[in-house]
Amino acid sequence: MKILPSSFVATTAALAASDVAAVPSFPSMTTPEMGAALDCSSDVSPTSTDPRERMCYYVQYNSENFDILLNLPLGFHNHLSYYIVALWRLGANATRMDGAFEELSPDLCPPAFPSQGLITADNWKEYIGMNASQLSSIHFFDYRDYYQQQIAERGADGVFLEVFPEVVDGLVGDLLHGIIETSYAVEANDTVVLADGLAWLSTAYAPLLDMNPEPPESNDDPVELLMALGADEGLPKFPGNEVGNIKGTLAELQTNYSQRLSQYDLYLGDSSAGYDYVGEAMRKVAEAVLLLFASDGYKDFFIVHLVTSTRAVETLLPMVSEGWGAATTNALQLLQGSDEMQQRLDTQKRAVAAIWKAVTYVYVSRGSPPISESLRSREGMVYPDPEGTWVDIVERTIDVPDTHLQKIVLLFRSNYYNRGRDPLNIHAALKAVEFFETGADSHRGRWFGEGDIPNRNIATCRNSCRLRAPRQHLGCAPTCEIHE
Repeated sequence: MKILPSSFVATTAALAASDVAAVPSFPSMTTPEMGAALDCSSDVSPTSTDPRERMCYYVQYNSENFDILLNLPLGFHNHLSYYIVALWRLGANATRMDGAFEELSPDLCPPAFPSQGLITADNWKEYIGMNASQLSSIHFFDYRDYYQQQIAERGADGVFLEVFPEVVDGLVGDLLHGIIETSYAVEANDTVVLADGLAWLSTAYAPLLDMNPEPPESNDDPVELLMALGADEGLPKFPGNEVGNIKGTLAELQTNYSQRLSQYDLYLGDSSAGYDYVGEAMRKVAEAVLLLFASDGYKDFFIVHLVTSTRAVETLLPMVSEGWGAATTNALQLLQGSDEMQQRLDTQKRAVAAIWKAVTYVYVSRGSPPISESLRSREGMVYPDPEGTWVDIVERTIDVPDTHLQKIVLLFRSNYYNRGRDPLNIHAALKAVEFFETGADSHRGRWFGEGDIPNRNIATCRNSCRLRAPRQHLGCAPTCEIHE
């Protein structure tokens, strides 16, 4: 087992213990030690060695200087903000965050479409999703600047509660990266990431077709729905993780099978169902996706994104019902019986429906892997020293140069402490870490299936990034060293 140098760990044990704190009926995803927000839009010294200030520095630097897409025109996604935030949440120190930036910096591109001040209070809804089928970078910085200005003037609550209902139906756009980015504003307790996330949701907005307005009441168990999907002979059987292109399979499902897939949309209660019912339904979705990730052998890159995006929706639901930045019962008491309370509940239901729809599409597109009954029963999952096991997992995770592992270990640990200490979270975290310690690399390696990324054997790829003309997509030309 690789031992992490202690110099890379700031407060791992303290952070792990903090997740044990009591939580409301809907699991809180924030940790008590975060305290008042340190807004990353304020001046933060790049020389500070304080972990939170270093995290804020990179979040702000990323927001101001880099596009949301990497390796243009291939269009992979910029993970820097949530990579850095996840490292901070796990207890990494400033030196490790510097290393994370160095890992990603060769692939980061300057804004392909700098803001022209296009988005205003009069037209912001009009441009939502306008270029999602082409390139989500178009208008991203226009939206980001507008949302930053609005947050400064009106506060995070007002902007989030106005924008989120307009974009939530299309959260699957850009393979769910917009919703993940938005949720990391909660993880970081920061409004810079909030503006970036809402802007990403706005430009990548792409609803899946044929949402069932009235799923049957029997559609209330996500695991059973996945098993029924896998057994449906009327749906195509794609080759799964080893072969296949995610964009092609998703497009085929949209074109030819959207109505059939709508039969598996999730039941979210009748008109009397409240926030607690929706929160419990989202918890079941997240647990079903965890089981799917484990059943498929912890190896599918796109199911990894389902894991982190279900966490994202679950993180944001309390922000819809209770307000941004502080989960209190006062807001709910003030809204009882009001039209606004019903509107917020409707937004929550739409968020859960949209993420579940994404789960069904990705599940089928990745070959409908069977759900393991032994994993479902937690067979053999005995961890006599869970606290010590988590400290070991987190220390091993922090040193791994990857943009996804830290996020899933963070969420597995939070879920473990906030949901009755389900041992599957420890099991999945251990398996994911072991997967990387045996040589996998999710950025360009075994969390990709064959055919999902061009030049899969690329070891290094550097960009020559130039903006040759305003408002045109010329992007970055990658120059790659190929290792056979």
